[in-house]
Amino acid sequence: MKFYFDGRSDGLGNRIIEIIFLEYVASMKNISINYLWNNHQRRLDRFYPVMIKSKNVNIINNVSKKGNFREHFQFQQLFSSMNQTDWVKYAKFIQPTFPIPIEKEKFTSIHLRGGDRVLNLDKNFIKKYLAVEKNDFSITNFEFNRIKKKSLKYINKMQPENIFICSDIEDEKGVYLNKLNFKYNLKNIGFDEKIPPIYTDFFNLAFSKEIIMVSKYSSFAAMASLVGQTKMMVCGGIEINKNYSAYVEYYN
Repeated sequence: MKFYFDGRSDGLGNRIIEIIFLEYVASMKNISINYLWNNHQRRLDRFYPVMIKSKNVNIINNVSKKGNFREHFQFQQLFSSMNQTDWVKYAKFIQPTFPIPIEKEKFTSIHLRGGDRVLNLDKNFIKKYLAVEKNDFSITNFEFNRIKKKSLKYINKMQPENIFICSDIEDEKGVYLNKLNFKYNLKNIGFDEKIPPIYTDFFNLAFSKEIIMVSKYSSFAAMASLVGQTKMMVCGGIEINKNYSAYVEYYN
């Protein structure tokens, strides 16, 4: 029997979480599973080609297929049964479909989380948002600014010679880099220009020396850490799901 899992249509990090989970199930049940790659039809920033592969999970882009996984397996029960060791083990099965470096690159990577973590400061949006969820907006905006300051303090102290930086919002990168008070070189792995930025960003993080997560949380950065077995520096006081934190250390 063929099993099809109906994948999420949001960010790459969340899709990779599902694929790692399915690798765990495939190994435990001694089966192969087809992962249906779903792209968001109304959001081009969530529309990705399939450029990753996995060992026992066949990733297919076929909108005509329907998922049947949940008809045969208890999703939540199986997902909850995974521990940190499982996440480390099965994350290693995720690989890009394009060439990757043999050894880790000698640069520090910085991930500035955009989307719902970096809010667009449009007056009309703020007015509407504050009327509905004032406290959530205030806390999110305050936290992001606090984390940025803490991360800048850490980076300015460590002064890495080589840096890679990525963000959902392009302007954020320049503003952030302007606050570094030492000389550095901007580096990247140098993937083929035809590869979409979502993948070059992810695997630059994954195969860097360390990832600095500048966000309250980012599944994108967390999965890059697991896939690349790369140390991820997180702002002190932020709790990361234990299952995803095998390589997590903290800065203050």
